[in-house]
Amino acid sequence: MRVVSSAQRLYLSGADWNVTAVSRGTKDLTGRKVMFQVAVFVNGDPGGKRLEDAFRSFCGRFPLLWGRPARCWSLAPCWWQPQAAIPGLPIRVGRSSLPDSSTDENLVRHLETLSNRHAARPNWSVALDTVRMGHQRTVLVFSFDHRVFDGAGSEAFINLFIRSVNGTAEEGEFPVQMQAASGHRLGGWGRRFRSLRVVRRLMRVLGEGETCRLKLPTDTFNRSNRFRVETFDAAAAAQIREQACKVAVDMMLTPYLLATAATALRHVFTAGEHGKGKFVVTVMAARPSSGERPQRLFFNDSQLHYVQFSHRLAARRDELAVELLGQLVQQERDGVPDAIEESNLLMRILPVRWFWQVLTRFYRSSLPSFGMTILGETGISETEVLGCRVCERMHFPMMPVPPGIGLMLSQSNGGYHLVLSYIEGVLSDAEAAEVMSSLRAML
Repeated sequence: MRVVSSAQRLYLSGADWNVTAVSRGTKDLTGRKVMFQVAVFVNGDPGGKRLEDAFRSFCGRFPLLWGRPARCWSLAPCWWQPQAAIPGLPIRVGRSSLPDSSTDENLVRHLETLSNRHAARPNWSVALDTVRMGHQRTVLVFSFDHRVFDGAGSEAFINLFIRSVNGTAEEGEFPVQMQAASGHRLGGWGRRFRSLRVVRRLMRVLGEGETCRLKLPTDTFNRSNRFRVETFDAAAAAQIREQACKVAVDMMLTPYLLATAATALRHVFTAGEHGKGKFVVTVMAARPSSGERPQRLFFNDSQLHYVQFSHRLAARRDELAVELLGQLVQQERDGVPDAIEESNLLMRILPVRWFWQVLTRFYRSSLPSFGMTILGETGISETEVLGCRVCERMHFPMMPVPPGIGLMLSQSNGGYHLVLSYIEGVLSDAEAAEVMSSLRAML
């Protein structure tokens, strides 16, 4: 890696470095880097070329989009960013349309195509696709390199872009040179080795016995990522929250949704050759709000948990929800999410490719069955784009490989959007449809 001066570096946290390694490993296996999408639905047509030109100009104010992983003089990993935009934008702007008779399913299939196209291009950091759906609705589809933005960062970027194109942004809002906390420098080895011991103990427990896993296709290279979507309006979402609280009091939404997902997915796992044993699930959830919105656009707004449960317990949703609540609370008390972050900071000394190899060996016995991400209420607060009203916002994730399958819940306008994301071949179309039908019925 290139060693850079202090004027060009943005220190990476442990989560940043982990995501960088996972994205590199996924690209080696599939030929595609990890990207995700945020779809903003607006009524009417906000204008094609004007919006595209504004987006190109806006991206030119974010030198970090031209960045890449690097090392500073102390070997601490950082994101190298130039002082200004470099000719040859790492962005893509496009326009497409769907017929008046198109359904939401047609839109999801179109988003799949866009997602896989952008992920296959190695130099694209961000993209904007304007998708017209008849004469009444337009979808602004923002695609982001996961190494640069997390969910909160992407929403901050979109908010600022909308204010910019509407002419309401203030000059001081543009973080042309972003700085990270000094605590992300190398050091604190004793504390991080202690955190590593916490994580290793957790991994040993997770690695005991056989884990239920879906078999990845023999050839994962150039396999497409697929989406399935279920939407719950505000009334249905309120009923879900009420039912979650009835099962096991407060803080229940995350374990309740995770238990429901496990119950819906159970038959897919138990039908396969690796279907006996227990489930191991990674859970990424938004951190409790501190009242201040993070200023950096890298990963600093979520925390990671690992949970496990038997495939028999997965058949009893309410019991499983209570069990998962206990595991999540205990991990919070033990400081497991912070320990995972600290141990990742310890391993930042390794180059990206080596770090990925260490991660796969370290977690091999406890590779997850699937992943679950639960975002809070959307941070996209702008209500108009060039005079067109914003009516909905949705997140579409791309799951890393392994495990190649996961669910994401995002919230908007009081309702929920539940997206199943999986690599082609992990599930058949019939299995994916059955899983989402089960989720809809249980929620």
